[in-house]
Amino acid sequence: MNYFFGIDGGGTGCRAILADKSGAILGKGTSGPANIGADTKNSILYIREAAEQARLEAGLHSSIYATSSAVLGLAGANSLADPTGVSQQLPFATSRIVSDTVTALQGALGNGDGAIVILGTGSAFAKRTGDTVEVIGGRGFMLSDHSGGARLGRDLLEHTLLAHDGIADKTDLTKAIMSEFSDEARKITQFSRTATAADYAAFAPMIFQFAAKGDLLGSQLLSEACLMIERNLFALGVEKLRRFSITGGLAHSYASLDSLPYKEFYVPAQGDSLQGALALALQGNSI
Repeated sequence: MNYFFGIDGGGTGCRAILADKSGAILGKGTSGPANIGADTKNSILYIREAAEQARLEAGLHSSIYATSSAVLGLAGANSLADPTGVSQQLPFATSRIVSDTVTALQGALGNGDGAIVILGTGSAFAKRTGDTVEVIGGRGFMLSDHSGGARLGRDLLEHTLLAHDGIADKTDLTKAIMSEFSDEARKITQFSRTATAADYAAFAPMIFQFAAKGDLLGSQLLSEACLMIERNLFALGVEKLRRFSITGGLAHSYASLDSLPYKEFYVPAQGDSLQGALALALQGNSI
């Protein structure tokens, strides 16, 4: 019997799902971050770990890998010059590595045309028309990933330091952030020297929480984030597509905003990137 794995690897974790050829789910697994572009070595370890957990949950022998196919939607995959070297280090008989944007598209839209906004630790914007996929953004929060959690968290800490120095106004949100760092600005600086994208993204929920209570900084950051969403959707031609979905850890938070752009075209996602990866594996789709 052939088995099929869907793998979703991002900046905060890796998920695996195992199914038989009928699509019946047999097992699931989770492990550590798997941004293949940022940390290839550990990403491979975590991919293998998540897949192994799924196999063990399914109660299947390790020999199933010899007849298994996998589609892996991985953050950072678009930065790989050649994914063959990574595929050779994975246990599956056949492995197809694509950007997590591609699997998110499949999960959110099924086989239809439309656009998606991926808003998790990072961000990316994509559309599919027929067999053509176009992706913009998703190049890491230092230079890209606008509106993603890491970018929001980084901007929040920057504004907090500006407020601490008297350059910007203090708000309840900046006071709350300072409290997180024992009211010592130097601790924010120390944090920044080793902070990962996931570390910054951990502060993003506070922005939504305080904005909902009328905090000026929280509202400003979300207004700027929504403006970037609007610009990216416009660039993708959402007015012609007339359909977009949001996926990722911040999807619900953004979808709930009155300021979400193009809300008249918003349709809740059918599924997520993990489900999209499995769907592509089952289809045997060449991408």
